[in-house]
Amino acid sequence: MTWSQKNIKIELEINLEVNHMLKPLTVEEARRELGRLLEEVRRTGEPVLLTRRGTGEAVLLSAEEFQRLKNIEEAYARLAFERALDAIGSAVAAARLSPEVVEEAVRAARDGRDAR
Repeated sequence: MTWSQKNIKIELEINLEVNHMLKPLTVEEARRELGRLLEEVRRTGEPVLLTRRGTGEAVLLSAEEFQRLKNIEEAYARLAFERALDAIGSAVAAARLSPEVVEEAVRAARDGRDAR
């Protein structure tokens, strides 16, 4: 497991723990106390689950936490892309495709056309 994979795993485990500790608050209550609520979320970093009729509708979280989650999402997407490239590389090697064929396929993909 690479450093980035370990880091993503740790971040996801931490995120899963956070999701179980959400403070519920009705949308109506949140509307009345939005200023105080924003300050509390910013100060404590703890997200708030906004509910309507007992059902979770949205989560209010700090900008810092939102950015952290976006970074995790980007790291995961990058990792998935790297794995896809590795799989493509293995398939190219197994098929013994020439570099010219591969380059044409890449150009076609970039141009949005079929290389066949």
